[in-house]
Amino acid sequence: MAILTWNKIFTPTNSVTASNTYLIYREYPIGTWILIDSTQYGNEYFRDTITVCNDSLNYKIVNKNIGCSSSSSIDGDWFQDVLPPSAPIIKNISVDKITNKAVICWEKSTPPDTKAYIILKRVGSTWVILDTVWGINNTSYTYTSSTAGANSECYGIAAFDSCWYGTPLSPNTSAMGISHCSIFAKTTQNTCAKTITVSWNSYSGWTSGVNKYLIYYTLNNGAEIFAGNTSSNNYTLSNVFPDSVYCIVVKGVSNNLKDTATSNFACTAINYPRVSDTNYLQVATIEAENHIKLRIYTPSYNLIKGYNIERSEDGVSFTKIGFAPKTTNPITYNDFNVFTNQIIYSYRVIAVDDCNSVTTKISDTATTIFLTATPNSANFENTLNWTQYKTWDGNIKEYNIYRKIGSASASIIGTVSSSTLTYSDDISTFYSSSDDGKFCYFIEAVENTNQFNISEKSKSNIACTSLESLIYIPNAIVIGGANSIFKPVIGFANFTSYSMQIFSRSGIEVFQTTDIHQGWNGKHKDKNVKEDLYIYVILIKDSAGKPIQRSGHITVLQY
Repeated sequence: MAILTWNKIFTPTNSVTASNTYLIYREYPIGTWILIDSTQYGNEYFRDTITVCNDSLNYKIVNKNIGCSSSSSIDGDWFQDVLPPSAPIIKNISVDKITNKAVICWEKSTPPDTKAYIILKRVGSTWVILDTVWGINNTSYTYTSSTAGANSECYGIAAFDSCWYGTPLSPNTSAMGISHCSIFAKTTQNTCAKTITVSWNSYSGWTSGVNKYLIYYTLNNGAEIFAGNTSSNNYTLSNVFPDSVYCIVVKGVSNNLKDTATSNFACTAINYPRVSDTNYLQVATIEAENHIKLRIYTPSYNLIKGYNIERSEDGVSFTKIGFAPKTTNPITYNDFNVFTNQIIYSYRVIAVDDCNSVTTKISDTATTIFLTATPNSANFENTLNWTQYKTWDGNIKEYNIYRKIGSASASIIGTVSSSTLTYSDDISTFYSSSDDGKFCYFIEAVENTNQFNISEKSKSNIACTSLESLIYIPNAIVIGGANSIFKPVIGFANFTSYSMQIFSRSGIEVFQTTDIHQGWNGKHKDKNVKEDLYIYVILIKDSAGKPIQRSGHITVLQY
C-alpha cells in the first residue's frame, strides 16, 4: 500500500484561479501515467492499494483549472508483496450421499488478491497435497478418490495470492488452516430386538465445538425422515420394519449453530428371520412299537431355528411334545413315547425363528397308519385292515403289504391301490411250516413324487396273529402194515418246542423224540414191541407260546 501526503497548493485560502480537486496520477509501468483517483482540497492524503508483486511505482498530484495547471513533484518507491493470504477457515467437511465422496467447504480468504487454494489430506501422520482450486470465490471441493463412505477423512486448506512464486513454500502461501475430519457412520442391527444402532466418530475442526448431532434416515429409498438428536456418538432406531433397507445419515451442528456437517449414508438391509410358507411335514413313519420318526422339509432360505413338534391322539387337540432344531436336511425328530399298536397318532410342526419367536407357520398334519390282523382258521387266512395315511402333497400312490414269519426277514407279499385298505393273506401253504406259526405284518404307504421332488414312504405298526394250532393224532399202528409209523400231524404251532414220549402199559419209556418229523415205528431197542396198548404224551407250544399237551392211547398191532 502506498500512502501519499502533500502540502496545500496555496495558503491561507483558496484561489479563484485554482480548482478544488486534486488529481492523483500513478506511473506504472515506467513512462505511462494513469489517473487513478481524486480528492478534494483540504484532504491532502491518499492510500493506494498496490497489486503488483515486485516493481517500481511513481506518483504525482495535479490541480487543474481553465487555462491553468499545477503539477507536484514526483515521488515513488520500490513495492514488493511478501504477505500471504490469511489461512482459510473450513466451514465443514460433508460426505455426498450419492457418491460417498468427501466435499470440503470453506470461507473466502482475504485479502482480495487471493488467487487459489491448496487442498491437503492427512494420510497417516503426513499431510499430502491433493489439488489446487483456482479463484478466490471457488470455496468448495469434492475429492473424487475419497473413501469417506468407509472411514473418516481429515482435510486442510492453505491459500496463496497473485504474487505466489509457483511453489507451496513461497512466502505468499498461507499456513494451512485448522483441519477438519469428516463423520463416518456405521450401523449394527439387532434383528430380534427390531433395532438399528448407528455410531460415529466425533466431528472435529470447529473452534466452537459440536453442539449436537441430528439423525435422519430413509426407508427403502424414500424421503428423509428426522429421527431425533443426541449429544453422544450413537443413536438407536426402534421397531424397524422387516425386509426393508434403512439408510441413516448423521448431521453435526456446531456450537455457534452456524455450520453443519453430514456423514456418509450408512445403509443396512433388515433381514428378519425369513420364515417360508413352505413348512412341510413330509412323513410320519413307525419305526418300532415305541418309535415314530418324523421328517420335515424346509427350503434353505427358511431362516428358522427349528420346529416345535405337536402331537394328537384324536386328530383334533394337539400338544407340544418337543423341538427339532434345523441341523439336517430334512429335519428329523424321533418320538419314543408312543404305543403304536394301540393308538393312531397325528403330528404337525410349527416354525420357530432365530429369535425364538413361535411363528404362525403351521405345517400340514401327518397321521400314522394303524394296522390290525385277524386270523380265519376255517379258511387258513389272515385278514388285514388298516387306516389311510394322511396327508401327502403328492397323495398316495399305493400300499405295499409285508409279512414276517418266525425269525425270517419281512418280505413284500402284495401291493394294492391307494383306495384299498384291506388284504387277505392265504397261509394254507404254511400249515406244516417249521416256523413258530406266528405271522406278523406291516403296511408301507408310497407317495407319488410331490412338488418338492420327494417320494416318501410311511410304515404302519406291526400287527401279529396266528391261527389256532391244529393237532391230528392216529390211534393205532400196524407193524409191517400200511400204517406202520406213529406220528401226529401238527399245523400252525411252534415246532421248536416239540417233544413226544411213548410209554408201555407198565410205564416204561419205549420212545422219545424232539423232532417233529420223526415218528415211532413200534420198536424198542431195535426190537418190535408186542401187541398192546401204549401211552403217548405230546408237548408243544402254539404260535403265541402257550404250552399244549396231548396224551392218549395207541394200539400196536402186528401184520
